[in-house]
Amino acid sequence: MDSSPYILYFLNTIMSTHARINLRTFRELYGIHFYTAAIFYMYTVIYDHTITPFHILWFLHWCKQYPTMDVGCVYWKCDVKTYRKYLFKVLLAGFVSLHTVCFFYGYAKDNYFIDKLE
Repeated sequence: MDSSPYILYFLNTIMSTHARINLRTFRELYGIHFYTAAIFYMYTVIYDHTITPFHILWFLHWCKQYPTMDVGCVYWKCDVKTYRKYLFKVLLAGFVSLHTVCFFYGYAKDNYFIDKLE
């Protein structure tokens, strides 16, 4: 699979909103290299086409800072329901598309979360 269109789209979307961001600042803010985030976006968008690059940033911010839902949605200026919805969509799409060995074992045996994404 050619990843360059996904990386370019991710780059253009981020640069359109964060005009002064560079690779070092991105890594400091989100705790992951830009290209790794773009590849993560590529794998998650294959599984769920409603995920945008901004949702990846919400997820990376949540992983690094681990804010409550209220704090996260104030930071990103969105509704709590929308924040929660896309945060868990990215989380579960990442787990499913990256073929993780074990996630939420107590719930995965019923395929509850996997069925919710399809």
